[in-house]
Amino acid sequence: MKVLGRNLFSRVLVPGTSESTNRVMKVVHIGTADNSGGAARAAFQLHTGLLANGHDSSMLVGQKTEPRQEIDRIGFPRTIPGKICDRMVRNCESWTGLQYLIQPLKNKFLKHPFVKNADVIHLHNLHGSFFSFTILPKLARQAPLVWTLHDTWALTGHCSYNYDCERWQTGCGHCPNLGEYPSILIDTTSFLWRKKYQSYQQSDITVVAPSRWLTDMARKSPLFEGHEIRCIPYGINLDEFHPGGQLEARDALGIPRGAQVIMVVAFADQIAGASRKGSRFFREALKTLNLKRRPWILSVGSRGVFENCKDLVSVREVGYLGSSDLMRRCYVAADVFALPTLADNLPVSLIEATASGTPSVAFQVGGVRDIVIHKETGYLAVHKDAVDLANGIRWVLADSTRLAAMRHRCREHARQEYSIQLEVERYLELYRGLKMAGTSL
Repeated sequence: MKVLGRNLFSRVLVPGTSESTNRVMKVVHIGTADNSGGAARAAFQLHTGLLANGHDSSMLVGQKTEPRQEIDRIGFPRTIPGKICDRMVRNCESWTGLQYLIQPLKNKFLKHPFVKNADVIHLHNLHGSFFSFTILPKLARQAPLVWTLHDTWALTGHCSYNYDCERWQTGCGHCPNLGEYPSILIDTTSFLWRKKYQSYQQSDITVVAPSRWLTDMARKSPLFEGHEIRCIPYGINLDEFHPGGQLEARDALGIPRGAQVIMVVAFADQIAGASRKGSRFFREALKTLNLKRRPWILSVGSRGVFENCKDLVSVREVGYLGSSDLMRRCYVAADVFALPTLADNLPVSLIEATASGTPSVAFQVGGVRDIVIHKETGYLAVHKDAVDLANGIRWVLADSTRLAAMRHRCREHARQEYSIQLEVERYLELYRGLKMAGTSL
């Protein structure tokens, strides 16, 4: 296997006839969920994009919410005994530190018709107590494996984000963040890291990272030494997320037309991984915002997060939204989208906001820097600096002429890099190359 060079979005010219380029591909996606959460939404967009282009795409997931026949769930039955078994396995893996090594249903993936009929097996998030990475060598013998990394879990002994820890480059062990999601109680990170190394090295996997940041990490990882690594950004439906209709959106949401509106995704402190989303830094930023007019906070997600900030701002909470149309309404109603995440790959919400023509303010972390071009499509604040986060919000709101230009630049950036059609084309090129290589062996 050959590691590619450092081009941002690798493109391989696949020799072949028109028959090979027009051939219907059979792809099965394996991931934690079908359409719940950022990584799952990204996988679902690719799945539906492939279907729209006439290809045979299916999904095998641990959590199913979409009532679609081409999506199947592998897991314990949703009965009381099934839930008890599921909880027992999760607790056992956490207490013993044998993260995802037990998984009694793991061999069901190998026998499922979606997998047996696939030209390509496309892996997504595999952490969520539904799958075991130990079956990767057997899975790789059934069809070529493509693994899109949605966080750093595949590179570490247990955690989904390493923050400033560099032990993932040397084998983990002595983990400083055992409580980081997905948590374990016993430090088995060195053992788990070695188990991943064994599984990966016995499997022919093409690794894809959506951001430049995660691409660089994958290339530095000893776990993926010798594997082909590419960068393919997420794509979204630009017909669903587009600018326009701000005043109508504000009317529908009960927000004054002339208000300065800051949209934010809120996470209650008790939610797993909530600290990574940085809500407390946004609350701190509100204390130093000092705008001439009292701003409105348009809060999506957990309710009550900004209860103690109502002396500083007006708050409109809309809770969790289940449709892209409602999300677009919120993006276009806002003047600026704030995402104070402390670690992230390529946040889908940032892409959606950008496609909707709404500038974003975020910390300079991970793949955020691919989407937010400083002072062009938003403002990149100093990491964990609430004052600079406030500075960025003020800067975006300060000049209405500049804000209008930024809205246009946001849309252009999304069209150039983040359309679902472009993502589908990039993956089809990869799939076809792998299929042809396998056929020629």
